[in-house]
Amino acid sequence: MIWLRLHQNLAASDGQYVAHLETMPQNIFSSIDPETGALTYRQDIREAKVGETVSMCPGIYGGHNWQSMAFASRQQRLILPLHQLCGEMTGRSVERQVGAGGLRRRLQECADARGQQPAGQACRH
Repeated sequence: MIWLRLHQNLAASDGQYVAHLETMPQNIFSSIDPETGALTYRQDIREAKVGETVSMCPGIYGGHNWQSMAFASRQQRLILPLHQLCGEMTGRSVERQVGAGGLRRRLQECADARGQQPAGQACRH
């Protein structure tokens, strides 16, 4: 599993990509190669400059984070607790030294369990 809520299966024998599963609606990657698992970020994310805000779903706390997963053996189901939370991030200039950095972000609910946008919400991208 990588940070951006995309579960990737890798072969135990050699660590090579086997398959992936998107666990919730996302708009961070414009494409995921089904043969290699190579991820392509949206063009506006790739080209974002310092001071520009980028919106994404899921956001930094969205998707699957630290919560434990479970496997229901009788039902043959993997249970993943998910947070459908979108967000915005703005890159900022920081001095390159140990301990410098951080991020400025804004979080917002962006989709219900079916991937539908809640009434009155206007999520970008």
